[in-house]
Amino acid sequence: MSEIALKPTTLAATLKALIPQRTLCINVTGQPGIGKSAIVKQVAAELGMNFIDIRAVLLDPVDFRGVPSVEGGRTKFNPPDFLPKPGCGKTVLFFDEVDKAPSLTQCGLLQITLDRRLGEYELPDEVTIVSAMNRQGDRAGSQKLNTALANRFVHLNLMADKDQWKEWAVEHEIHQSVRAYLDFRPNHITSFDPSRPGNAFASPRSWEFLSTALKAAQASGVSGEGLAAIISGCIGDEVAVEFSTFLKVYDQLPDIDAMLKKPAKKDIPKEASVRYAVVQAIVDKLRNEPDKLREPVATLMTMFPAEYALLGIRDCSKAVGAKFAAQPVVLQWVKENTSNLMK
Repeated sequence: MSEIALKPTTLAATLKALIPQRTLCINVTGQPGIGKSAIVKQVAAELGMNFIDIRAVLLDPVDFRGVPSVEGGRTKFNPPDFLPKPGCGKTVLFFDEVDKAPSLTQCGLLQITLDRRLGEYELPDEVTIVSAMNRQGDRAGSQKLNTALANRFVHLNLMADKDQWKEWAVEHEIHQSVRAYLDFRPNHITSFDPSRPGNAFASPRSWEFLSTALKAAQASGVSGEGLAAIISGCIGDEVAVEFSTFLKVYDQLPDIDAMLKKPAKKDIPKEASVRYAVVQAIVDKLRNEPDKLREPVATLMTMFPAEYALLGIRDCSKAVGAKFAAQPVVLQWVKENTSNLMK
């Protein structure tokens, strides 16, 4: 298996190149919760392909061949309905959790991955086979992949990347405290360690869960032990302690509306954690009133130290579009800070 780990956008670009080469079977490997299945599904959609999602772990070996019937004194196997039919159009046939499938089920995949057949059934020409799995050491119920089956795939490894996940998070309105915390502690995008006890751990998927849970908790007035339990239940005890401490930063935030009404450098907070929180609070303010706040937000963002200003400009542009970065004050700031940003 390749030791090269790809960032999500690189994996997506690689899949876009390989999937149309329909005779290639592709396997995506990575730790739990980093978006393997989601990326494959997204790429299929961007290529205009149908997507058939099959959980290999739920299949018995005979499920591939189909139920037999007797016609004219001869046994005929009827292919299962989940397999693509002739005329199906361009399709990704996705076998998820292939590493958890019993060994006999893995053997059932041997013929279809290499010969594109299952007994009398023939895989339509427009179909590409893709699978996904966890790594064997991830304590995720994985079994060693049958070596004959493994040799039928092009293997690609996926890694979690905070910056790329953050771009997605801004576009999908992930809770501002989650975004700000991961700017403050980017190495916590994942805390996965298979040797540690406990069920919860930080991952791109569990940060998304936490965002949803935080919005629900705030809407319902859940706080104290209940909120602490939610946080720990999403991202694990260790990261939850730091995140809960970070949440207290929001009690210290300056009046964002006042800062935007009359932007001034003297109002920029000194504490790093507060700066990250303020930047994300401003991004959400801008998202709600882009036409009214575009200019004052741009002015205020350029008053932050370069690291935070760049972060804010990028996130604002993701939130409301490229017009934000095209404002004169932003263009002037970029011109003045280009040499510093390239260091």
